[in-house]
Amino acid sequence: MAANGELTAADLDLEAVDECIRVSLPIKLDVEIQLMSKGILVQGHLHVVLDCDCVHCLKRFDQHLDWEAWSCFLPLEGEEKVAVANDCVDLTPYIREDILLAFPQHPLCEPGC
Repeated sequence: MAANGELTAADLDLEAVDECIRVSLPIKLDVEIQLMSKGILVQGHLHVVLDCDCVHCLKRFDQHLDWEAWSCFLPLEGEEKVAVANDCVDLTPYIREDILLAFPQHPLCEPGC
């Protein structure tokens, strides 16, 4: 099954994570979902635009994060199993975690700044 759409920073609780980095545009996703024997495999594309302040000169700039081959396996058994409600699984914690891990530690408007 295919799914695409947009999520906001509020949907992912990314509004006040870092004072130099904001997610001001919707996060775009286009994924394929496969039910497997012991879990759900989600694969596809995520695109995020970060609105950053350079930590050196304080200039504002956009940084694009693209995952052409984003994937996530959601187990349906064991200690780590995901909650399924009405045949739906909440992907937001997994998407949020990957976005946070990709945040630049020290955003710079250009490499030499």
